[in-house]
Amino acid sequence: MQIMKTAMRRGGMLVLFAAALLTTFHSISGVSAQDITKWLYEQKEENNNRLIEKLSRFIPSSKHEYDEAEKEKLLNNVMKEYNLKAVKVTATGYTAGAESTGKNKNHPAFGIT
Repeated sequence: MQIMKTAMRRGGMLVLFAAALLTTFHSISGVSAQDITKWLYEQKEENNNRLIEKLSRFIPSSKHEYDEAEKEKLLNNVMKEYNLKAVKVTATGYTAGAESTGKNKNHPAFGIT
């Protein structure tokens, strides 16, 4: 029981000391706890951005532009490697109106067929 009483007393004193310290800091510097929290968050964001910038130099870009000859050659190589056959198809598309779907522009599924 004595240990619990001592721990509670010390905990209370610690809380009061921290509050007094923050109040004194605020009255001397004019910086509130919210300002400190905001500043710490901004510093974290800035550090994250710097880290991303540094690491992005080591990550190779996956975007590569191919000219038409390279595309054709690459496509043919893939088709040969996987034993694929090319088939020519004709695709058509249309817009279904209210007469065929029964949906007008106010319907949530308008345009979906």
